Amino acid sequence: MSSSSRNDGVIAMAVAAVGVIAAAVYFLFLKPERLEAPEIQEVEVEEVLAPVPPPEPITLPSPEPLVEVTPEPLATPQPIASTLPRLNESDAPFRADVAEIEPQVPALLTDSELVRKGVRAVHGLSEGFVVKEFRPVVSPEGRFGVEDTGQRNANDERLYRISDDNYVRYTPHVDALVAMPPEQVVALYRSYFPLLQQAYEELGLPEPDFHSVMLRAVDNAIAATPPDSRVLLHQPSVMYEFNDEALESASSVDKLFIRMGPENAERVQRWLEALRFELKALSP
Repeated sequence: MSSSSRNDGVIAMAVAAVGVIAAAVYFLFLKPERLEAPEIQEVEVEEVLAPVPPPEPITLPSPEPLVEVTPEPLATPQPIASTLPRLNESDAPFRADVAEIEPQVPALLTDSELVRKGVRAVHGLSEGFVVKEFRPVVSPEGRFGVEDTGQRNANDERLYRISDDNYVRYTPHVDALVAMPPEQVVALYRSYFPLLQQAYEELGLPEPDFHSVMLRAVDNAIAATPPDSRVLLHQPSVMYEFNDEALESASSVDKLFIRMGPENAERVQRWLEALRFELKALSP
């Protein structure tokens, strides 16, 4: 069993909601008042009419000069800039977005191509294996640790157990993972999904939708069933192998959960169950 690799999902940042404002315009029509015709009265006219003096001239006030008002120009709406970077330029923004969720995580990420490596890791996990090259997360510090049991197997090979110190190597990774609220991780995943889909399409795989690959990867990790007891190892060559042939032929995902120890495995799987609940609420 070689010193291990660790997969950690790709997934950052909340999606902005767009509000739509509807304005209604009302026109008031004033009904004109009804004008009644005046009653005409007959006037008795004298035979001699006195001369009527000319009317006084009426002086009208001078009209105010018209002032031309120039309307204010309407503001040109500014386009909403997309915050999603290009795939080749996504490392720094993605690292910063992950740090907003949990500051411990960026130190555990590799240096470059995080989205592409993350997609490879997720696809591998969906197929039941843990990627050893091009992985997005650094390996745990230290070397794989075992302790001698003092026993031998049927082939007279010395038997070992994974040491408690080896389980502790994985604890910083597990602590950082479970410290991230699953709903915020899924918001980040949703925000970066166009880049994840683009990176997945670059692999030329038949399945068209990365979201279904992600769900299958999470399901595979949750379905891993580490043994209750500490398993035995032997060392037929440089590498350690599980003494139980069924375990040795198990998937590398199952072996990963064995290597990290029962307590760490339980914490990771419990977190993944909460993540799956959030992921399944999304449309592909």
